[in-house]
Amino acid sequence: MEKYIVMNRKDGTGSRLFSLVNSMWASKRIFGTIDNARFLWDESRIGIKKDFDPTVRDFGNNIIIAASWDKKESFFTKNFIQKHYIEAIKKQSSMPLAQQCSKSFEKLKSTFLGSSSQYLTVELHYVAALFKDISGDEYRAEAAQCWAKIDFVENLKKMQQMAIEHASILNKKYGSFIALHLRSGGAIEMYEEHRLKNRQSTDHAIPYEYALGIINENKDQTILVIGDDVTSMRELSKIVFNKNVIFVENLRNIDKYTNLELFMYDVVIMSQAIKIYGSHSALARLAFIINPKCELIHLHRQINKQILYGWLCDYYGKLSGLSPAQRAFSCFSLFLQGEACGEDPNILLKYLNEALKYDDENDKYRIHIINIWLKQGKIDEVDNFLKQILNTRFDNFINVFFSKYWSGKFAFSEVFENFTSHASEKYLHLSYLAARIYEVTGKLKDAIKFYKISQSLSFQEVNNNLQSIKDRYIEQLENEVLDLKNNLQLLKDKCVEQEEVNNNLQSIKDRNIEQLENEVLDLKNNLQLLKDKCVEQEEVNNNLQSIKDRNIEQLENEVLDLKNNILDLKRKLQGSAKSRIKNYLSYKLGKVIVENSKSIWGYISMPYVLSYIAKEHIKELAKRKEKLPNIETLYDYKEAIKIKEQITYKIGEAFIRGIKTWYKGGLIRFIFEVQKIKKQHINKV
Repeated sequence: MEKYIVMNRKDGTGSRLFSLVNSMWASKRIFGTIDNARFLWDESRIGIKKDFDPTVRDFGNNIIIAASWDKKESFFTKNFIQKHYIEAIKKQSSMPLAQQCSKSFEKLKSTFLGSSSQYLTVELHYVAALFKDISGDEYRAEAAQCWAKIDFVENLKKMQQMAIEHASILNKKYGSFIALHLRSGGAIEMYEEHRLKNRQSTDHAIPYEYALGIINENKDQTILVIGDDVTSMRELSKIVFNKNVIFVENLRNIDKYTNLELFMYDVVIMSQAIKIYGSHSALARLAFIINPKCELIHLHRQINKQILYGWLCDYYGKLSGLSPAQRAFSCFSLFLQGEACGEDPNILLKYLNEALKYDDENDKYRIHIINIWLKQGKIDEVDNFLKQILNTRFDNFINVFFSKYWSGKFAFSEVFENFTSHASEKYLHLSYLAARIYEVTGKLKDAIKFYKISQSLSFQEVNNNLQSIKDRYIEQLENEVLDLKNNLQLLKDKCVEQEEVNNNLQSIKDRNIEQLENEVLDLKNNLQLLKDKCVEQEEVNNNLQSIKDRNIEQLENEVLDLKNNILDLKRKLQGSAKSRIKNYLSYKLGKVIVENSKSIWGYISMPYVLSYIAKEHIKELAKRKEKLPNIETLYDYKEAIKIKEQITYKIGEAFIRGIKTWYKGGLIRFIFEVQKIKKQHINKV
């Protein structure tokens, strides 16, 4: 069966090409050739919405280079498609690279080649971060080679060449340059629903205040600014008075090229920079991996939050000409960074209310306002605010409040507990939200309680949901009852098994007792026969009495021995408490210290002996598999516990404490503690 490494992304161009490079890299690593690399290419979303149309740039008053992806024929030559494109793969026959990560690429390779899976699927991971046996330098050097082997169509090759030529001119004129990538996209623009989902994509986008901060921090460096929001980039260029700052629009005319051609140009020219300031955007990360000589600075993760918050505060007022979407995102960034830096809640409220002025349809700002009010104890204000919201924009608010991230996690799960903990009979609207929270999180009993509280509200969903939740709760209870019954039956079965074991043991005991009784009976019968035969002979009688006495005594001794043997067997099975305690490391070490302290040679050899004893003790513990019975249940526990009061055990305990805190002077304290133990021992004696 031929095996393949498959690129598996359905989203934007940056993500797809990054993943394609990874599939080629993995194929080269595993098979020694890129021939086993394949790519999927989902085209179902093209043209469905305006922002998915690769020809569209006009979004109201803004020019935005939105979607840059298109059909595979717009990217690759016919020969490359025939060689590497695969229409579909079976999920049951595929193995995801990231999920199989064992921190060793060689182990992953061995696992995949030895498995029944035909496909190893890869995405846009920075592979060097997944495996300890792959360095960042070798990964990026090999990734750059794979990028060079992608056979793009002619117009994209020309854009690559133009970007390299322009980068060469910049390097020749300025020595080198820094790239600053201002990605906007779904976290910012009004056409994207992602912006509604709390923090989703916020680490992919860059507020323009950061751009001014970077420019100010690198005044003497040549900076090339690249971004998808053309209108906002033009506004930024109006307030940047630095000849070292170059805007990418001055290097290529957007009216002459398609969105995809502009994308290719931006990736390649960015990759030629010595340093890229960017975000989690796939475009910036793709530029980073295809040139092993450049450096990527992830602004959200590598710059101190206090610095980022400072930039936002310092430059927010200077960017009033930006689009409402950009201004709203800046306000939300002020809130997020301010919250992370411990800013006053009233200041945070100011940021959120400012964001609402620019993006009134975005309910995530209202949700965070409510959350802050709840923390401040303003429950009356919250319930009145919710009343207004639910009566005017019910569907919008509820859809946003219970929206989910790509991972499937609720986007606003971080506020759920704060909302539910303040719900009560006094606050009907807050109770309604609490009921919905409990419903979606599966706490149906609580959901029913708060639906009943909010039943007087005019929302039709309350009664409908209440009945639905009751039905689900009944089903849940029935399932729980069924599970409990199954568990009970399992316990009963175990009890029956145990009873059978006990019965078998009892049967063995009964057989042993019966055997002993038969032996006693045989002896008595023999004695009686002897007595009958020798009844007239006094000597015989005397002998008989003597024999009888001896046999009875012997029999009693044998019975006693058997009982003792049975008791000894039980004790051996359970073990002796004394031997258990004497096998403790404290006792072993204490015994060595006491015995070796009687001679000079003993003192000299003591460290080696102690070390040997400790190592052997650890080995014994590692080999032990069976679980020992509780020491307190052993027959000699009361006697054994006295061993812990002996000088040998006390010194061993003190020595272990000293070793554990040697770096704090533990061994010195041990010497004094030994003297104290000896003194206490002498006093007891």
